[in-house]
Amino acid sequence: MDPIKIEKLFHKIIADIKRAGSERVQLFFIHEFILALQNKYRTYDSYLIQLFELFPALEHPLLFTGLKPEFRKVVIRDCEEVISEIPELNESNAKLLRKVDHLKAGLDQIHDW
Repeated sequence: MDPIKIEKLFHKIIADIKRAGSERVQLFFIHEFILALQNKYRTYDSYLIQLFELFPALEHPLLFTGLKPEFRKVVIRDCEEVISEIPELNESNAKLLRKVDHLKAGLDQIHDW
């Protein structure tokens, strides 16, 4: 992946996240960037660290209605993979891990309905 394209995409994603009125849309933007990196998370770790600082809280269970559970599982898996590969995200970052846990809990809540 071209580093210049990644830089441009990063700035676009940051702007999109800040404009987005929905936490669900913010999560989609973060996932879009993760996919663009094609598993080269350590190469672009500085971008991911900044991006994950904007990770939405996702505390309201209705945020997950209308989403396919399979897609949510992919998003959860990809986010956990990024977090596990970047020590700065993984080490003592309880707030971020809680947010991912909310994402998982939302999946469970949908199954309970």
